[in-house]
Amino acid sequence: MYIIYFMKRIVLEEIAPSKEPGNIPMEFYPPKLPWIMEKGDEENDMYYASNLPRVPELAFKISISANIGGVLAEALVEKDKIFLADHQGVYTLNRENGDLVWGVEVYSDSLEGRAVSYPQPVSKWKALGLWRFVEAYGLGKYLYVGTSSTPEGDAYLIAFDKDSGEVVWSVKLESEVNASSKASVTSNLIVAGGRIFVGSVRDEGYVFCVTEDGVLQWRSKVGANVRGLTYGHDVLYVTSEPSTNLYALDPKTGEILWIFKHSNIIGTPIYRKDRVILSDSIGNILAISWNGTLLWRKYLGVGGDINTNPYIAVDNQYIYAVRDLGEKPLNIFKLDLDGNTLGNFTIENNEYGGRPLTSNDVVILPILYPNKYSKLYFLWRGLFKLYELRFEEEEIWMPKVSTAYGEIYVIVNPTTLYKFVDPSKPTIYS
Repeated sequence: MYIIYFMKRIVLEEIAPSKEPGNIPMEFYPPKLPWIMEKGDEENDMYYASNLPRVPELAFKISISANIGGVLAEALVEKDKIFLADHQGVYTLNRENGDLVWGVEVYSDSLEGRAVSYPQPVSKWKALGLWRFVEAYGLGKYLYVGTSSTPEGDAYLIAFDKDSGEVVWSVKLESEVNASSKASVTSNLIVAGGRIFVGSVRDEGYVFCVTEDGVLQWRSKVGANVRGLTYGHDVLYVTSEPSTNLYALDPKTGEILWIFKHSNIIGTPIYRKDRVILSDSIGNILAISWNGTLLWRKYLGVGGDINTNPYIAVDNQYIYAVRDLGEKPLNIFKLDLDGNTLGNFTIENNEYGGRPLTSNDVVILPILYPNKYSKLYFLWRGLFKLYELRFEEEEIWMPKVSTAYGEIYVIVNPTTLYKFVDPSKPTIYS
């Protein structure tokens, strides 16, 4: 008996994928592990660095200039650079050591003032001489700066190259011929969907939209001084002062989609999970649906800064709201997104809380004790104090905090920046 084996030659052809990989929502990723792990290493796919240092240690303390019209600037961090501003210019620092990379004096055509102020050296500065103050700034494809106006001319929106500080483009934010004043930026600056949005001053209250390539797309009028902008659900949300309205604008056309009318002046909005979170001038906190329906309102005595930014932080599950009104000692409340109060943390007597920051389960609460000190509380889930960092400088201001790449940046007054890191590596058990 013979057994005959037949062999068929198979040719494999390479097939290109027909669909691009999609972005996986964060909730489908493996859970973030603690620093101490078992059966793993630092390169393991299951390892994620903490968003905040577990035990912050000082990396550097440097002299800066960060006063924008009486309000502290905020450190914006991207890759190897820290972006900062004062009322007359913008500049970039090396993220590793705090050295000046470049600076642009926007207001003056002279560098005499920069020669006797920080950061140095003055040789890394250049002057534009627009005779307009820096009012707002933000990051996108470029570093964007919104300016004030002059009696003769409107404000500018300027795009700077992040690496060199060179002007890529500038757009004049023009008011109407018969406007009550020249357009001057009065709101925060946000970048979303390839567009930059800023708001302006006085009776007209314009909102401007400019593409990241420097093309003015539209100008829309909402009235009063536009103070707050946020973006979500493909809608631009706008508040103005002293208006009591929340405006929803189409970000592509500037058309007003709807108006939510409130009984008190409302502050800068925050968008999260199909909700717009707001506080008002008498201390209420409100949640508005993305399409303009009041979901809930609660009085907590919530405060805010002079630019109408509320002392509120919101993540995907909770709201942290700082009480600034009423009897002392003051506190920070933790709420769910439906407005239910889950608890609170009470700060020490004579201390005032500022705008908090939340990252995973840790809330950083800036604190000011007038004329004595400023500090940061680190709160586990907003309710339990882990530790605190205290600053005793000659100038005592409410600190401005930002985080990036597992690092903490604190501007404690107009001339001082601290950077904190966690120098320890994860402990690996095999």
